[in-house]
Amino acid sequence: MSQFPPCCRYVIGLMSVWLTLSAGSAAAVETVTLQLKWTHAFQFAGYYAAKEQGYYREAGLEVNIQEASPTTDPVRSVLDGEAEFGVGTSSLILERKAGKPVVVLAVVFQQSPYEIYAAPGINHLEDLIGKRLMLEPQADELLAYLKKAGIPLDRIQILPHSFDADGLMQGKADAISGYISNEPYYFKLARYPYQTFSPRSAGIDFYGDNLFTTEQQLRDHPERVRAFRAATMRGWKYAKDHRDEVIELIRARYSQKHSHDYLRYESDQMIPLLQPNLIEIGYMNPARWRHIADTYAVIGLLPANYSLDGFIYNADKPDLGWFYRSLAGALLLILSISAVALYIFRQNRQQMRIMEQNRVAGEALEQANKDLAEREALLKQIMDTSTAAIFLVDNGGRITHANQRMTMMFGWPVEGLLGREYAELVNPAERDSVRQKTRELLASQAASVDLERRYRRADGSEFWGHLACDRFHDTNGREYGIVAMIADISERKQGEENLNRKNAEIEQFIYTVSHDLRSPLVTIRTFLGYLGQDIANGDNEHIARDLEYLSAAADRMEVQLNELLDMSRIGQAVHTREVAGFRELAAHALDALAGQINTAGGDIRVSGEDVPLCGDRRRLLQIWQNLLDNALKYMGGHTAPDILIGVEQQSGQTVFFIRDNGIGIAPEYHEKIFGIFEQLDRQAGGVGMGLALVKRIVESYGGWIRVESDGTATGSCFRFTLPGALNTVDSKTDDMKRISHGS
Repeated sequence: MSQFPPCCRYVIGLMSVWLTLSAGSAAAVETVTLQLKWTHAFQFAGYYAAKEQGYYREAGLEVNIQEASPTTDPVRSVLDGEAEFGVGTSSLILERKAGKPVVVLAVVFQQSPYEIYAAPGINHLEDLIGKRLMLEPQADELLAYLKKAGIPLDRIQILPHSFDADGLMQGKADAISGYISNEPYYFKLARYPYQTFSPRSAGIDFYGDNLFTTEQQLRDHPERVRAFRAATMRGWKYAKDHRDEVIELIRARYSQKHSHDYLRYESDQMIPLLQPNLIEIGYMNPARWRHIADTYAVIGLLPANYSLDGFIYNADKPDLGWFYRSLAGALLLILSISAVALYIFRQNRQQMRIMEQNRVAGEALEQANKDLAEREALLKQIMDTSTAAIFLVDNGGRITHANQRMTMMFGWPVEGLLGREYAELVNPAERDSVRQKTRELLASQAASVDLERRYRRADGSEFWGHLACDRFHDTNGREYGIVAMIADISERKQGEENLNRKNAEIEQFIYTVSHDLRSPLVTIRTFLGYLGQDIANGDNEHIARDLEYLSAAADRMEVQLNELLDMSRIGQAVHTREVAGFRELAAHALDALAGQINTAGGDIRVSGEDVPLCGDRRRLLQIWQNLLDNALKYMGGHTAPDILIGVEQQSGQTVFFIRDNGIGIAPEYHEKIFGIFEQLDRQAGGVGMGLALVKRIVESYGGWIRVESDGTATGSCFRFTLPGALNTVDSKTDDMKRISHGS
């Protein structure tokens, strides 16, 4: 916690916070199947959105979404292991009564969209007696509707559903089951007159599509079930707010059976059934399921008081203890006030004393409230002025409070953070680990913990953060969750990475220097031995040879040392910045290498505009001179040089280049040639420092350099940029000298 200011550490202590995180491993991606109850349509938009937006993938799941056929029974598919999850109706409770271990995980539609649509001439439910009714699987609530209306089911011919409105319009049946979002669209499109019978008219108001699984899935894979449900509900929230996008997704990825106009109509009918402005998507009210069971019991499809134990999944059981305590307190307060009033009425003589007691108590309460408000204001001020992100996480791992610094750090508004799972803020690869660590922390008695990890902002960018957290208790001493602080340590991390990289470069530099300087030393030591023998033998011819080799080795070492010294000075402050045009620098390089150029012959040209540059004159000249020297040395002697020195614009950048027709450079050497003492051919001359020096100079001006060559005799092209030397020319600056050709 030493990295946080004292006020932040004070908040940690003030709240009595807790957290401990231990190592964990991210879970592998699991493949599961979801069995739909109908063909692909907006009815299942949330599942498509959860898959497309990567919510399932973030939960460690790869989900196959399988549509239904007219003969598909989603419950049977899930029980037989063909799918792990399914979409069913409220008749799941009847399947449970039949001994099938189904568990309902979430309610998608708070109201059922089921209705019966009948052909002209059928004006009352009684008119269905003796008629043909197409009924899809799991439409038991419609059977309950008919039975409650007194329609004998054995007097109706039940047919398999055709899964389209044509079953009614083409006379294949006298009535069909359907959704308010489906069949009416096609009836109106065909101008087909029809009659509607709704179960709600008889007081049967069941849930609509329900997500379900089995007891075995819940027992063997509880975390997978939880993750699948949470990701699905996120998908439905996304589908609700991005209907047109999801419609295009359905048509592009799943089915073009329905037009965009139809899917838009379907979404207009479906979204209100979610009741998103009133109820959280997926919410199930046990009392509502109790009502559904009792409705089935009235018509004889369930026994009275049928137990719902194990049928309703409890994802996040809310703690309503505070509500009941508050309610009890309120009732107690009401009783107390009533007693006081009665007492005052009966004991009028003690009224003044009681009023005085109440006044004193009121003042004490007012003062206590004032002190509490001041402490809350102080705490809020500390949180909002903190340089660290401060937030609270409940026992479910979700954020309940966040300060202003946290919204700035992560790029989320407050409403985008509250209710969000804390694990969603970290790098995706670490989320499963964070969830596991959070669970371990909440179950442990560990002290406060400090650690570093990567976090992800709302825009997808990442940063390194230092996390400090501890346990947090409410005013009654009960463990509430955790309080945490995050400080952005990206700059320190970057500095550490730079330092590690520099250290690695220094180690490589020292190794290379010691290796390459040893070569001339070995030569000197060897020929000193020869020289001693030749002097003793009076062999003047060999003495001259020995001295020649010794001199060459000493010269080579001197050149290497000078190059190394030159390399080490790059990046040091330059007090005089000089102005030069690109063409002038190229001309100076040509002058410096005139001897080599005259010997080699060939054609060397300069093209492009005269781009002005400003910097260290000698360093800038070294770039063109070393690259040109490199091109001349590696011609291979097979042809006369054909070299182009130029400049061009690429993607808004000013790019300089030198292109030759030499021996070329194989791709595996494109990076290696820029190393210290690296030479493709030591017979070409030099000590292998030229390109390394060029790279260091270019990078000192914030630029890059790369070579383009396929390794054949078609030559090479070196391209580089010098952004730090551009756009800095000021003709009025006295300390800048103009470079002129021949100066």
